Amino acid sequence: MKKKPAKTEPENKEDPFSYPMGDPLSDDEAIPPFSAYTLQDHDPLTVPYPDDGEPADMSEGMKEEAGPVIRSVRRSAVAFRKMPAQSKALLLASLILCLSLALAVLLYRAPYRSFRSMADLANGSVFFTGISVDDTDISGMTMEQARDTVDEAVSAEDTGFRLTIQLGDRSFLFSSDDISYSRKANDALDQAYAAGRSWSVNALEEGRSPFEERKEAIGRLDTRPLQFPSSTEYSRDDVVHYVQALAAQVYVEPVNAKLKSVDFVHRSFSFTEDRNGYSLDQEHLIGQICQALNEGTADGAIQAHVKYAYPQVRKTDLMNRFSLLNVRVVPVATPGGNQGLKMLVGKLNGAVIQDGDRFSFLTMLRQAGYLIGTFQEDPLPTQLASALMDGGLCAGLSLETRFQLPEKSSLVSPGMEAAIGPDQDLVLLNGSSSPCCILCYYTPKSSAGTTGDVTLEWYGLLPEAGEETVLLAERTQVTEPGEPVLIRTETLPAGRKRLIREQENGEAWTCFLVKTHSGREYRRTPLFSSDYPAKQRMIEYNDEGEEP
Repeated sequence: MKKKPAKTEPENKEDPFSYPMGDPLSDDEAIPPFSAYTLQDHDPLTVPYPDDGEPADMSEGMKEEAGPVIRSVRRSAVAFRKMPAQSKALLLASLILCLSLALAVLLYRAPYRSFRSMADLANGSVFFTGISVDDTDISGMTMEQARDTVDEAVSAEDTGFRLTIQLGDRSFLFSSDDISYSRKANDALDQAYAAGRSWSVNALEEGRSPFEERKEAIGRLDTRPLQFPSSTEYSRDDVVHYVQALAAQVYVEPVNAKLKSVDFVHRSFSFTEDRNGYSLDQEHLIGQICQALNEGTADGAIQAHVKYAYPQVRKTDLMNRFSLLNVRVVPVATPGGNQGLKMLVGKLNGAVIQDGDRFSFLTMLRQAGYLIGTFQEDPLPTQLASALMDGGLCAGLSLETRFQLPEKSSLVSPGMEAAIGPDQDLVLLNGSSSPCCILCYYTPKSSAGTTGDVTLEWYGLLPEAGEETVLLAERTQVTEPGEPVLIRTETLPAGRKRLIREQENGEAWTCFLVKTHSGREYRRTPLFSSDYPAKQRMIEYNDEGEEP
């Protein structure tokens, strides 16, 4: 039976580490000074790792090392006990510092990993979570991947568009077959890629950095995803051409009231109905179509607008204001039995010149069967043409064709004649919006009927109260004739002379259209000029006589 070892007392009762701890250390195992120790080699919390050639059974290896580990701890404790107090304090401070650093690293690495992950995402080149284009989710894709995916989806789903254009009770179909049209996702992808990557100056003013603002934007996408529609590419010129063609198809021109019939006896008139017109509001329709295409509308209706155009002359205007405008009387000498004059008067009576019509007096003469000659043979056509020109211009018509006489005549006013001949015509144009009418009749002045007056009455839309138009010719230049012209002849007795023609000054006349209001002239418009050459005195004489 073994004896229990005797109880030993500590060498120093105040020092708990004074108990003997096994075999005393030999001189070879003497503890080196503290400066020769390192925290890694002699840290009591450090357990040496096995060598590369450690046994497969870790527990066995630990058993073999149990003795040395315990001795190492014991030696460290003995060494710590024998250290000076200052060295002990320094060692404890080093241990505390190492433990604090280890704890700080552990506490730092967790939020750093989260920050690094968010920074990599914010600065990456993929689309953020919650981003879609045309219902196609492109989260986490690169731009190239997203473009291929979206283009494939757009091509599969794009069936064009069909827009119904409503215009009153009429409808027109406008589809992708009428223009150059396709759908593209380039703009949508650019907008989607920018989502979550923008920042504002306001964020800096509020104390948030661009990274913090981007982090918040990315976070919002998780709960509020964004959808970006693809855009359409089309030719706006094609849209304009389509609308122009449609406008020409639906255009309705306004219709002015016109003169329908004339009662010569009672001087009464009847008129046609007027009608409103309208045209397509092209700019509005072009804008509506482009807006629908930009929004990707595949099937919809557009209400087209029209612009109304109103007639310039209403039937009520003519009924209330169509009246006598002016009267022109032409004194004529009519050879007995001149049927041409009667036929001409009958043709002129009731002649209607609607708005936009032309009046050709030469054509009317031929239709009446009047034999047209020169002025020397028959001045009547020129006299009537001059009176018609005067009255027609004052009634609002404009002058297109007019010829003057080669010289002044006492039968027509100088500077205001309109010569009529086989190839000379008077043409008037009704450029106003209201019709005109001529009533013509002949009044004999003797029972024999050899002389009389042809009266021309012009009817039309009365001007405003106080307005009046007159035709006025003014002489603008006088030219003196040259030296007398001497003509030698043998028909006269020797030494005799004879005056053939008196001299006459040349003249230039200008005809004006003068407008007055309440008797005061406010506009004068030159119409045409007439030039009459000077006439020299002509004298015949005989050679044997004295020269004059």
